Amino acid sequence: MKKIILTIICSIICFGSVSVLASGGGVHLDKAEIVLGDQQALQRGAKLFTNYCMGCHSLKFMSYTRMAQDLGLTEEEVISNLMLPGAKIGDYMKI
Repeated sequence: MKKIILTIICSIICFGSVSVLASGGGVHLDKAEIVLGDQQALQRGAKLFTNYCMGCHSLKFMSYTRMAQDLGLTEEEVISNLMLPGAKIGDYMKI
């Protein structure tokens, strides 16, 4: 009986909070100025991501080799600047 009551309470809390978030409007969202043709900015973004965001978020379907090709980096630049310790150039970018 306690499990049923707990399940009902949890579902009310979860669905209630989702409906509150979905119904909210009028929130100002800033636009991000992203220029996909700016190789240097993309390279800096990759460096920031690997240094700060990859601690919690992986790119498990992106390999270091593919990132090097997409961003115009050499394998040596990826190894020295972007790779985590113990990773190899053909590995996927996991945590």
